[in-house]
Amino acid sequence: RDWSVTGVQTCALPISLKNPDEIISIRIKPKGKELGEVIVSSARTNSRIENLPIKVEVIGLDDLEDAISKNQSNIAGLLTQYNGIMAQQTSQTSGNINLRMQGLDGGKYIKILKDGFPVSDGFSEGLGVMQIPPLDLKQIEIIKGTASTLFGGDAIAGSINLISKDPTPKTDFSVFMNQSTLKESEAGTFFAKRFNNFGLTFLGSYDYEDPVDLGNDGFSSQPKVRGFTVNPKLFYYFNDSTKLTLNISTGAEQRIGGDMDYLTGAGDFIHSYYQENKTDRSNYQLLFEKKYNNGAIFSKKN
Repeated sequence: RDWSVTGVQTCALPISLKNPDEIISIRIKPKGKELGEVIVSSARTNSRIENLPIKVEVIGLDDLEDAISKNQSNIAGLLTQYNGIMAQQTSQTSGNINLRMQGLDGGKYIKILKDGFPVSDGFSEGLGVMQIPPLDLKQIEIIKGTASTLFGGDAIAGSINLISKDPTPKTDFSVFMNQSTLKESEAGTFFAKRFNNFGLTFLGSYDYEDPVDLGNDGFSSQPKVRGFTVNPKLFYYFNDSTKLTLNISTGAEQRIGGDMDYLTGAGDFIHSYYQENKTDRSNYQLLFEKKYNNGAIFSKKN
């Protein structure tokens, strides 16, 4: 007869019983299913997650793609879905938020990195978390608790390392557009491709929001926002074990909220209250990396 048991290998066995009291012994082999290997780099070196001496939570590509479909302008909403991380609104007028981890303020005690490089330092992280689009990310690594031995005193509450996608011979191209009933519009694109010794990834994102007064009290519940991010990344592969990476990123954002009359151009000496944040940020990173046969890695970061 055919034997079929969940979780084990199936097989067909011809059985002939000459004696009704005869006992037949059947050894069942489990049908194993191996999970994919998870490599993290939040401990300064690329390591398997099960070999790390510290606890690291990993947000994978599937969760990121789901979050992108809902909000592609920043990563704040995605991070706050995980225990121990919360968003504290620092301004009702301009809509800025600050991350808190383990109860500590993110501006001073949480280190946010992208591919091992600091995204911003000190108090500027309160603004920066609203301007990091997730379109080019393949995973996010979160260390809850002190990581100051790895990243300095501003990682006492923990660290968040954003890992971007690498180019592959297969073209990776995507375009996203979102629009809501609250006059929010988002558009973004990502492209990645490797051409023999050269590789390229490109991220572009634009966020457009008009002010909205949900409470009918004359003040904006949603600020006016205009922002963009452009991030090309160039790769040169000397061979399979040695590469040079140049990352260039620029972005700007304007957030303004307050009296609706002022925001719509009808302000006067009575209707003149507003709060405005302007952010202009440009940076570059240069990375040289060489891997050796014994597993050692030499890297030079700028």
